Amino acid sequence: MIVGVVLLSAWLCLWAGLRLLAAYDPSEPVTRARVVPKDTPTTERGWEIYPNGLYEILMRLQKEYGDPMLYVTENGAAFEDNMIKDGKVQDDDRVAFLRDHIAATYRAIRK
Repeated sequence: MIVGVVLLSAWLCLWAGLRLLAAYDPSEPVTRARVVPKDTPTTERGWEIYPNGLYEILMRLQKEYGDPMLYVTENGAAFEDNMIKDGKVQDDDRVAFLRDHIAATYRAIRK
C-alpha cells in the first residue's frame, strides 16, 4: 500500500491509496522485484478495494504512536453511477465499500 504520512504540529495526516504486492525477481536490475498481479475487486479507477489495508494502517499507528486520537475524514471510491428512476443512483458498490471499511475500522478499535 502506498502510504503518505505528514506530521504537522499535533496532527498526523495520512493518505492510504494503492497497495502493490512485490516478489523477488533477480532479473530486475534496479529493484530486484516485480509487481505481482492481484485478483481482487477494484474501483472504476482500477484501484484495489482492500479494507484490511485500513485496519493494517490503524494497527501500525497504534503500535508506533500508542493510542492517539484518530479521525478518518474521508473514505470513498469511484464507481459507475447506475441511475434508477427519479434520478436516484443504485449505489450498492459504494455502500459495500464504506460498510467494509467501517467494519475494518471497528475491528481495529476493538483490538
